[in-house]
Amino acid sequence: MHLMSMEVESYGISDIGLSRANNEDVWAELPDIRFYALADGMGGHQAGEVAAKEAVLELCDIIDALFTQDPKPSAEKISQILKQAFVDANHWVRSLAQQHPELAGMGSTLCCFCVLKESLIYAHVGDSRIYRFRSALTQLTEDHSLRQELLSTGDLNREEAAAFPFKNVITRAIGTNPLVEPYVAITPVQLGDIY
Repeated sequence: MHLMSMEVESYGISDIGLSRANNEDVWAELPDIRFYALADGMGGHQAGEVAAKEAVLELCDIIDALFTQDPKPSAEKISQILKQAFVDANHWVRSLAQQHPELAGMGSTLCCFCVLKESLIYAHVGDSRIYRFRSALTQLTEDHSLRQELLSTGDLNREEAAAFPFKNVITRAIGTNPLVEPYVAITPVQLGDIY
C-alpha cells in the first residue's frame, strides 16, 4: 500500500487549565514536511515557557535543515537526526539558562513526529504523550516519570500509582540535565490514523 499521496490535516489547541497562571505549552508544525512538535514547560520551574519555546524552535530548525539538505531522507535517517536534535535542543536550553540567571532551572517536556510515506517517526522526553487512534486509542510513548519507572519495575502497582504523591516528578526532560536520551521509534501509518 502506498500512502505517499495521503492527505494530512493538523490542528493545535492549548488550554491553560484551572491551576496555572500562565500557559507553558508550545505547539509547532512544518506542514510541508509533515512534522509536528509539542512541548510543555515544566511547572514550578523558572521560565518553563521559555524552555518549551526554545526547544521547539531548535527542533524545528534542525528538521527543516535536514529536509532542505536531503529532500527525501529515509525514516531511519530522520530517527537518527531526531535523536541528535533532542540532544542539541537540550544543550541550547541549558546554555540559555547559564547565560541568563533568571532562566536557571528551566525545563520542558518535548515530543514530536514526522509522517513520511508509510511511516510515523516519533520521539519524546518527559510526560507529554503521543497517542494513535486506529479503531482504538493506543499510547505510543511511555512517560519518563518516577511513577512510570516504579510501575515498570514492579515497585508500584496500578492501585498505588493512582494515589502516588510524586506522580509529576519527571525523570527526563529538556534542559534539566547535561545529557538527555529521547525515546525514538518508527511505526507504520495507516489511512485514517489520528495522532
